[in-house]
Amino acid sequence: FALNSNGENAGADNASRIVILMRSVGGAVTNVTRAPLSLKKAEILHLVSTQTLLLSALMRHYRSAAITELFKVFGSLEWLGNPLTTFHEISFGVKSFAQLSYRGAHSGNLGRGLGEGTGALASYTTSGVVGMFVSLFSSAGRLFAVCTFDPKYIKR
Repeated sequence: FALNSNGENAGADNASRIVILMRSVGGAVTNVTRAPLSLKKAEILHLVSTQTLLLSALMRHYRSAAITELFKVFGSLEWLGNPLTTFHEISFGVKSFAQLSYRGAHSGNLGRGLGEGTGALASYTTSGVVGMFVSLFSSAGRLFAVCTFDPKYIKR
């Protein structure tokens, strides 16, 4: 038990700061952006089974689908830089590069196709990487702002 300069219980003040910090860190950790979640339907053709076997098959299917979706959520966490979005941006850049190069080769202008494809690849890759760093630094900034225990910031 300790008193601060105002004669108040300093332990309670420190405890409230710890609670505020934990809530804020939890908010930063659980911030998920653009996570494409969906459970695919289970399709069973020509069903001849018992109820137990059917329920077991459905449980396996949806358990597997739920685990896949959890990885998508984990990949969309902002404090990790939203790696799923970064991956999508880079893969779209690679796809655009291949399509534009192919289109250029078939139109008889391979150089132009390669140039446009390279530009698309660079653009999407830059967008993904910059977006990742924006998410990382944004999360770190929120965390550091909370660690200051500024009453004005905490009230927001």
